[in-house]
Amino acid sequence: MIGFTQRIRLAVADDHPLVVLAIERLIANVQNIEIVFRAQDSTELVEALEEQPCDVVIMDFNMPGGGYGDGIDLIKYIVEHHPQAAIVALSMTTDADLIARALDAGANGRFHGAFQQL
Repeated sequence: MIGFTQRIRLAVADDHPLVVLAIERLIANVQNIEIVFRAQDSTELVEALEEQPCDVVIMDFNMPGGGYGDGIDLIKYIVEHHPQAAIVALSMTTDADLIARALDAGANGRFHGAFQQL
């Protein structure tokens, strides 16, 4: 089991339930990481962030249908309104310019094809 000395509150936002399940399984054996909420679009994510702050947001870069957009727009919103949350954006893109823009907008990291092996 992997452990950290500080409890990490994690938010998972993805419009694909299997991705959320995969993330849950990946962190199930990690001590002190707790998923405090799950969201399927940017509206659910932002509403949940208002109610329950978190330390890390793992979000799908492409998550259509929410009132706060997705991708760069959502990253900027989270950085502006919830600066305490580190952001990891999940994406299948290999577009270096788009990745650089996401990092410049405030994403702390990104995974490309992180769940292809699951």
